[in-house]
Amino acid sequence: MYKNLQILMRMKGISTMDIARILNVSQKTAYNKIYGNTDFYLTEARKVMLLFPEYSMDYVFKKDSDTADESTITEFVAEGV
Repeated sequence: MYKNLQILMRMKGISTMDIARILNVSQKTAYNKIYGNTDFYLTEARKVMLLFPEYSMDYVFKKDSDTADESTITEFVAEGV
C-alpha cells in the first residue's frame, strides 16, 4: 500500500479514476496499483509524479511497510500547501 500516495491524492482531490486515466488503465487496475496489490511500472510512476512535482518519487511511492511520514503531510496541510 502506498499510504503517502493515497494521502497526497486526497489532499489534491485526485481520484482513482484520475490515476486510471493518466495511466490508460481500468479503475480497478489503478486501485490495485495504489493499494499495492500490483506494482507500478517505472513509466507509470513517472506519469503519476507529474501530479506531485513537489515531492520525490521515493516519498510518493514509499511502501506502507516503510510507514508513511504523516508528520510531514500534516505540516503541509497546516501551512495550507
